[in-house]
Amino acid sequence: MHVLLISLIGLLAAFPAHGAEPPDVLRVWAMGFEGKKIADVAKEFENANDSRVKVVTQAIPWSGAHEKIMTSVIGEIPPDVCQMGTTWMAEFATIGALEPLDEFLSQSRDVDVSRFWPGALETNRVRGRLYGVPWYVDTRILFYRADLLRAAGFDKPPETWEELLAVCRKLKKTGPDDKPERYGIAMSPNDWGEFLPFFWQNGGMLLNDEMTAAAVDRETFIESMNVFKTFFDEELAPLLSQGAGMDLFHAFKTGYFPMFVSGPWMVSEIKTKIPEVSDSFAVAPRPGKKNRKSFIGGCNLVTFQKSRQKAWALKFIAYMSRPDVQVRWYELTSDLPSVRGAWDAEPLKSNRHLEGFHQQLEWTQAPPNHPSWEEMAQTVIMQVQEKIVRGKITVEQGYQELVDGINGVIQRSSAQQSNSLKLAVCGGLALLLILALVIYFVTGKAETAPSSQTRPAQAVPFLFPALLLLSVFLLIPIMASLIMSLTNWDIYSLMRLSNLNLVGFDNYRKLLTQDEVFKRSVLNTFVFVLVAVPLTISVALGMALVVNSALLKFKAFFRTGFFIPVITTMVAVAVIWRWLYNPQFGLFNLGLEKLGLQPQNWLGEPHLALPCLILMAVWKNFGYNMIIFIAGLQAIPHVLYEASDIDGVNPWQRFRHITLPMLKPSMIFVCITTVIGYFQFFAEPYIMTEGGPNNATNSIVLYTYNHAFKFYNMGYASAISYVLFMMTLVFSLAQIAYAKKSEA
Repeated sequence: MHVLLISLIGLLAAFPAHGAEPPDVLRVWAMGFEGKKIADVAKEFENANDSRVKVVTQAIPWSGAHEKIMTSVIGEIPPDVCQMGTTWMAEFATIGALEPLDEFLSQSRDVDVSRFWPGALETNRVRGRLYGVPWYVDTRILFYRADLLRAAGFDKPPETWEELLAVCRKLKKTGPDDKPERYGIAMSPNDWGEFLPFFWQNGGMLLNDEMTAAAVDRETFIESMNVFKTFFDEELAPLLSQGAGMDLFHAFKTGYFPMFVSGPWMVSEIKTKIPEVSDSFAVAPRPGKKNRKSFIGGCNLVTFQKSRQKAWALKFIAYMSRPDVQVRWYELTSDLPSVRGAWDAEPLKSNRHLEGFHQQLEWTQAPPNHPSWEEMAQTVIMQVQEKIVRGKITVEQGYQELVDGINGVIQRSSAQQSNSLKLAVCGGLALLLILALVIYFVTGKAETAPSSQTRPAQAVPFLFPALLLLSVFLLIPIMASLIMSLTNWDIYSLMRLSNLNLVGFDNYRKLLTQDEVFKRSVLNTFVFVLVAVPLTISVALGMALVVNSALLKFKAFFRTGFFIPVITTMVAVAVIWRWLYNPQFGLFNLGLEKLGLQPQNWLGEPHLALPCLILMAVWKNFGYNMIIFIAGLQAIPHVLYEASDIDGVNPWQRFRHITLPMLKPSMIFVCITTVIGYFQFFAEPYIMTEGGPNNATNSIVLYTYNHAFKFYNMGYASAISYVLFMMTLVFSLAQIAYAKKSEA
């Protein structure tokens, strides 16, 4: 009876009271740490609105956030409110995904745009319209060891370029071998966030006001770059590229890097990871020249044109902009408030390490709000600055390359082609491809199948399911990508197909004649294949012979041990090998020091980075081929070895005349699969070096990925993928032909 009563009460509670309406559902997406904490504030927003709205939050990892948001926009199922990176605003606004907020902000009593930091507000402005509201901000300032500066004779942090150089020169220490034992500051030669503040501080501009062309003043660029280059020329900063594996916290604790530039999250990180320097480090605004500008970061809150709850979305955005809620958010996440008034609250006001950020927020600048900014930054600015720093080109040459590169990214074909022409050409190409496939299969059947067994009509019902699957998931995508490689499909075409134009073989022409990064990627890929394939096969065969030997005990243990790297995720492998390659206290450098040799900057030097990745790839992948070889060895008739023993054959002759010939089928399979796999060289540079330094580890697949999923140049990426396909096909056919010739 009690159970029945409880069940009845539960059922009644499950239904709303008479006349009560279910709350509206507001979907909110946030990334990273913010995605985990936003549910707390969302609950407070529900309570503030008498539970008339139900906020459903979703945490998204930063690594996949851009792709997930883009997919939701293209599929017309975006969230109602979304956290948006400041450098993504122009991209999503340009494709028509974001809801303009000018009218809402001009009429809202809860949101006063004058309360936001100006630099943060400007990150929301695209072509004169506001598409979001600053949620939280960050900027980059100088972190320094105050105790080391005092010991060097400086009672205050540097405020100008000249003072910064003077402090770095005083802090730098060299050993007996003239190698730096302590640098002046940590800087990266291939990070646009390191160089652009120098350029901005000197009054520099990248684009004109209309963002239709480069507006780089020559003298300003040359002067700024010369100062930036000085830090590396005088070894005041190490020539370490991003992803070189340096442990910044350990280097800061030991004084190896007495100064570096970073954001507000680093304050708590230092206190947590190296508490012994909590009292000795301090922060200050960046040193400058005409001004002291720094990069303005953080995130904005936006709503989409296809959002289903725009009214509630705007209320939620306004709620998150309240000073008291901004303070509450700081207490939950340590994110800096975007509203000026929130900084007067005690939790922020009493933190001495936030004063430098408070001052720096008065001098900030965001990169140009151009939809192709990521491509511009990574393929032009970062490439130019690294080539200048490493002495590959002069500063004057770098200026011209920068201007030409920026204009090349910005300038798109303005000619409009009629939709009928596009459909006719694309349809014609598709029909030609289908006809070629039909002819190939029909002629192939006619040559090989006896006429008495040819029953096309009877076979179709049985083949139809397989043909349907192959067509949907293989043939149609292949044809679509081939046609796409003949177009200018880019970010402007994602939402408006009218911007899509047929360009013929222009993508291929540019790849093969103008694109120096592609040529370097091809060279890197060929070097990787030509070196790594023989090494991997040799190590695999050698280990197979050892493991298969009758003298070895615990064979299962060794087989498992050698095979474990194959099934280990590349991320875990990369973490381990980055520690091994660490230039300061990695195991490899420790071994060199024990031998009396100089330590090496393994992932930071262009001539060392690719061999390092080859070594890691061989270690990770030889186990799979080893298992194939073991299977082949065990299939060799033992009587052949017994006969060789009777004939007095030595081990080398036995290996050359018995083992290798009998392993030929296994060798052909291993060679072809290894070559195809290594032509798809991607994960190693993507995780370890991001293609650097100076494109020394960039590969064809990584280059394709960047153009397709970072810059959304789908047409260009398709052309790259077909060039890679032809290379792989030629190598595979050559190996098969050689195998057939050797058998004849």
